[in-house]
Amino acid sequence: MRLHLALLILLAHTVALSAAQPGVTIDEARLARLKAAKMRQFRQPLHFNTPEADAIVAALEVFPSDNPWNIPVDKWPVAPNSAAIIATIGGAKPLRYNPDMGFVLVPPNQKKIEVKLGAYSGESDPGPYPVPVNALIEGWPAAFKRAAATRLLTLEDVQRGKPTLDADRHGIVVDPVNRKLYEFYRLTKTDTGYAAEQASIFDLSSNKQRPDGWTSSDAAGLPIFPSIVRY
Repeated sequence: MRLHLALLILLAHTVALSAAQPGVTIDEARLARLKAAKMRQFRQPLHFNTPEADAIVAALEVFPSDNPWNIPVDKWPVAPNSAAIIATIGGAKPLRYNPDMGFVLVPPNQKKIEVKLGAYSGESDPGPYPVPVNALIEGWPAAFKRAAATRLLTLEDVQRGKPTLDADRHGIVVDPVNRKLYEFYRLTKTDTGYAAEQASIFDLSSNKQRPDGWTSSDAAGLPIFPSIVRY
């Protein structure tokens, strides 16, 4: 699996700093915004790149307020080895990102199905999983629509491995009502159902981490969804 190194370094850096602080600062503005937001009801799976999905995500608390993903660090002292950490990435390099990681929102009663797991089944959370028929695969739709060789492919084509299975093919499913996150590595639709190399389930209402040494779809034991920029 590809290791999302920059994300891993950033989160590890934040966790290390958090442990060194006498207390954790809560982002009160964030809590107030979430408290004022009302999550819309929905009955069908929604793709991330819709106003309806974005309104739902705006009301979703992704991990507790004292989770490293959510605590403000702008007023913390700079770590003594901060320059060295930045140098390993390249301080003079432009900021780069992956613009092709999408997700699908599912309602709380979404039917759960079995997903056949492969190489990393031993470090996967057991199913069944609420994977809908319109589950997204990494790159859909942006990456496929901007390339002449793939812009005519349908979501069904991409789900089944076109133009190639030799890719990360992350699949991300979010149940915002139950605050559960399901992430898959190399998710693929077959004639007998879905298959994936690995599956991780994250409780968005908890700070519980994956077992020590276990992988996840990003290969670092971390979730991808919290780092996706909202539509």
